[in-house]
Amino acid sequence: ARFPWICRRSGGSRKDKVVAGTAGKGPRNLARKMASGLAFAFLLAAIAAGARQGGWGAASLQSEMDSGSASKRVLIYTKTTAYVHESTPYAAKFIAKTCKQMGHHSVISDNSTLLEDRAMAEGFDAIVFVSNLGQIFDTHKEHIAAHIAAGKGIFGLHAIIGSFRDDLMSEDGKTSVWTSHLIEDVFGAHFGDYPPHPPRQSAKLTVDAKEAEKLGLNLPTSFVHEDEFFNYNRNPAQMEGVSVVASVDENSYEGGIMGVQHPVVWYRTLGKNEARVFYCGLGHATENYNGEGSGYVASFVEAGLKYILKAPQTITM
Repeated sequence: ARFPWICRRSGGSRKDKVVAGTAGKGPRNLARKMASGLAFAFLLAAIAAGARQGGWGAASLQSEMDSGSASKRVLIYTKTTAYVHESTPYAAKFIAKTCKQMGHHSVISDNSTLLEDRAMAEGFDAIVFVSNLGQIFDTHKEHIAAHIAAGKGIFGLHAIIGSFRDDLMSEDGKTSVWTSHLIEDVFGAHFGDYPPHPPRQSAKLTVDAKEAEKLGLNLPTSFVHEDEFFNYNRNPAQMEGVSVVASVDENSYEGGIMGVQHPVVWYRTLGKNEARVFYCGLGHATENYNGEGSGYVASFVEAGLKYILKAPQTITM
């Protein structure tokens, strides 16, 4: 009941109205937009004040600003309460830099209030989740569902699909208990059984030429890449409405259990207002973002950002 777009896919009419209602026009909607703009302005002022005073304590906030009337506001969300990827700050800075090059504003933050406070959440046109794990926000206060209902974009990088998982010890080892399925509902899958991936290793990836062309990606149709390759609780490649951009060949490495097509990069739309969702399962290591790697993951990330922000697609290696 919390995620109206799910019911809409299955034909529920009552919740269709819930999704459609968020996009209504009129004085109330205008007032809401004005409030969102003021909240975002307040947020940026608070960030500046926090920087002058030495930071926000547990929350690290950084603003990457650029001018332009067509600019959109992007939240780059980095909170994790479980395993911390060393690559997260590098990935976040790369994403912020890319947003700035595209002419958009971005805020790097691990402050869950930005997703739990309605006025602040409404101030963002897109949300980027960066390798988050654990209980990353209060699911009873979140405004992700409203964000999607309004047709706004969401990008998920690497480990985000493992969020809201608790690994518990049992007689036969570890078992996973999910405290929320929101992330699965957004991206189409979450981690499979424990452990969610085999050891990091090299494997052959294949790129769908037609999907790559749609996204403006000029990549080889196949290449070798070293990463963590997640197994999922269900295969997004078999889901209606999911477009797979890249897959990993399970014959080229050990530990894959997804079958003939094991997707690692895909996109979809959700809700009546067709909110754009993009997921890149690659990107565990720092070299993917600091210029020392092959550049393949960086290309996927850039394409995903352009997709959710509805920007012109032209990306070459």
